Amino acid sequence: MRSTGRLLALACAALLLAAASWWLASPWWTLWRMRAAAEARDAGALSAYIDYGALRRSTRRQLKRKIGPVGGAVAGAAAGAAIRAETLRLLFLAGAGPKGGGAKPAQWRVTRHGLDGFTAAPAPAPAEGGKGSLEF
Repeated sequence: MRSTGRLLALACAALLLAAASWWLASPWWTLWRMRAAAEARDAGALSAYIDYGALRRSTRRQLKRKIGPVGGAVAGAAAGAAIRAETLRLLFLAGAGPKGGGAKPAQWRVTRHGLDGFTAAPAPAPAEGGKGSLEF
């Protein structure tokens, strides 16, 4: 009976360690996979991580705040034109230099939001939720 209790405690500890590791590492894994897709020019793989509708709505709201109500139509058109797989691919390759060589790749600052969300911002990072951050 005593060894069964130890085995159960070890299994629970291992499960807790695995869950904590996943929670800490998953944002970095996601960013790494997105960057790998961008480097491979695999628009399908990169797009699998992106909710284009939500990203366009968020970008439109941010642009409207910056340029005011008069520019609302312009904000919508600009968000629609700018939010494409190629544009986001370039974001992930920023700083990589020609053909991925030379300069240091872009660094990211990650801030967790609960169990299933995080914000990633290029370093040096703007304020939380500020210019240039991505919500996951």
